[in-house]
Order: sequence, then C-alpha cells, then structure tokens
Amino acid sequence: MMFVSIGKQISIFYKANFLLINTTALLSSALPIFFYHPCGLIVEKIGFKRTMITASALNALGACIKCMALRRNLFFLLLFGQLLTTFGMQFFAVVGGILLITWFSDKEFEVIIGVMNCFGPVGLAISFVPTLVIFNNVVSLNAIYFRLKWMLISLAIATFILYLAVLLFVKDKPSSPPCKIVVQERNVPRQSICVVLKNKNFILLSIYFGAILSLSQVVLITLNQTANAVFGTNAAVVITLAGVLHAVGSIPGPLMTGFSLKFYGKFKILHIISALIMCVMIALYLLSIYLRNTYLLYFASFSTGALTFGLLSFIVTYAFEVTFPYPVTITLSIMFSIGYVPALICTPLVTALIEVYGVVKGNMVLVAMSLIVLVIPCCVTEDLRRKRAVQQLSERRPLIH
Repeated sequence: MMFVSIGKQISIFYKANFLLINTTALLSSALPIFFYHPCGLIVEKIGFKRTMITASALNALGACIKCMALRRNLFFLLLFGQLLTTFGMQFFAVVGGILLITWFSDKEFEVIIGVMNCFGPVGLAISFVPTLVIFNNVVSLNAIYFRLKWMLISLAIATFILYLAVLLFVKDKPSSPPCKIVVQERNVPRQSICVVLKNKNFILLSIYFGAILSLSQVVLITLNQTANAVFGTNAAVVITLAGVLHAVGSIPGPLMTGFSLKFYGKFKILHIISALIMCVMIALYLLSIYLRNTYLLYFASFSTGALTFGLLSFIVTYAFEVTFPYPVTITLSIMFSIGYVPALICTPLVTALIEVYGVVKGNMVLVAMSLIVLVIPCCVTEDLRRKRAVQQLSERRPLIH
C-alpha cells in the first residue's frame, strides 16, 4: 500500500501509470487466490515457528531486493521484491489460526481474533505517512530518488530486525495447550475439502469476506488517484489524513467486535447492523467526493476503516464456528482464496473507470458492492458448532470436590 500512497512520485520516477502502480498493492489480492490454500497446507505440516521464520525471511528478502530497484527502468524489480514480500505475508495471515488455537483458551477466541486484527491497521497507517512527511509536493527526480532510497533502506533494516527477533524469540507451542477443544479437534479424522466447500454458510461468508475486502481495497488503492483528481494541490494532505484515519479507525473496530461477540454472541444480528452502517458510510464517502468535502471524506474514511476490520473479524470468527472441526489454517486459506477474487477484479475495474468516466462515476461500483454486503448477512444461519463442542466438553468434565 505504501507505493500506492506515493503513486504520483512513483509514476514520475518510473514513468508508470496508476494502473501499473496499483499492481504493487493488487499483488496482495492476486497471490492469495492461488497460494493461500497451499500455504495453509504447508503451515499445517511445518508448524508455527518454522512458518514464522519462513514468512519473515521472505519479507526481509523482498525488502532488500526493492533497495536494488532505484533506477528508472527497474520498476519490474520493485514489483518482484513486492511479490516476495506479499508471498511472505500469506504465511503470516494463515499462521494466525495456529497461534489462536495453540496459545489461547476457548473463552478468549473472540477477543484474541479482535486483538490480532488490530495490528494490520498499524502498518496500514504507517504506509500513508510518507505521502505527507517524506514526499509532500516532491516532483523533481533527484529529490524523489533520495527520499525513495532512504525509505527502502529503512524498510529493509526493519524487516531484517523482525527476522532476527522471530529467529531468537518465537516458540513453537506451550508445554500444554490452553485450548481444550484443540485436543478434540486433532482427534477427529481429517474430512475432505468437499465438506467445507459444500457448507452453505462458509461459502456465503467467503463471498461476504470478498465484498468487504473489495470495498476497503478499492477505497484505499484508488485514494491517491481520486484525491489528485478532486483536491488538486491539497491532495497529499488529503491522502495522508484519509489513509491514516482509515487505518486508525481500523484499530478499535476488531476490538469492539471481539468484546461484543464475547458478551452478546449473536453473530447474525451484529453482522446485519454492522453491514447496514457500512453501506451508509460508503454512501457518505461517495457524497464527499461529489461535494469535494474533505471533512466528510475524513469521517467516512475513519468509519469505513473501523467497520471493515470489525466485519472481517466477525467473518473469521464465525467461519471457525461453522466449519468446526475442520483445521482453522485450512479454513482460513480456503476463505481467503475465494474472498480475494472480488478485490482483484474490482480494484483495476474502478481504476480504469475513474480514468475514463471520472472520479464520481468510476466509484459507483462501490454501490453494487455495498448491496452485496447488506444482503449476504441476512442469508447466513447461526450455526455455532465450536461453541456447542466447548459446552459439551465442559459438561463432561468431572467436578472437583
């Protein structure tokens, strides 16, 4: 997302159009379709620590390769470095399922999923900082080169430090699993993948996941293009504030989801209410572009951030419920593979439509996506398999006098 947020400077330095620049962010949508499921199988086989080492190593290697892409004709090398980094991120995303069931108890599931989803928005917020802090109104080639060089070197150093930290401090699993239901889950014979793919709730949740993710990615990836067309010389400030507010709003969203599920637990009702509010916020986002109102844009960006990551936490938590006792890493990998297809299609579509028909008409695709977000939660039934298994396991546990 960082290269998209400074898309204007990247287009000047590498002589690339916005559609090509958006590809650096679209890789995070393209790779999951083909590699999430294989990554899930690999994670199941090699375990938590080896997966974390592999993911952090790929992340560091990709960052180092991007440091070598500082010539104007080496945009393809920048893309290759981003490809390796994105491939490593697939492992980070899937390994969250193992972290959840290995290190935390059954009663902590909802809250921990919310907490885990809070860390992504922090990186998202950081990715928009260079627009204002480093590249604000910078258009000369020498200035762009100097700033881009030190930004890429700093990223390489940070990712290498992360790799060393994972190598030294990450452990595979605790001596005894705090999650009691995981023992039962491992004793169940492995079911065919067809069982999951025939699960109506799971397929609906995967499509729902894709619609929510598409809304978020379309708004964020095309924000630079939209702001430059609508707000002109003030675009750098608007891009940074809107992007950071979207990311900051995403931090409390998953936490609110986790605690609301823990204390209320009605998935369907909470889904429908959140989806309805999400549709209203997308409408406000479109209205802010039409009216060229920055304050309305900031409010819509903050709200959509909170609702996007909140809804994604809802979906992941509920997917664990409806697919139990299927392994959570495989469940996540299948859902992500299905869910990233709409994001891969919609983002370049909106990018192209904005260039041809203008900002307002180009973003009208968001309206159709909002309708999907509103309809799907009404079709999902409440099937809390994991909760029932935990309750049955608790009832069988003998009393200690």
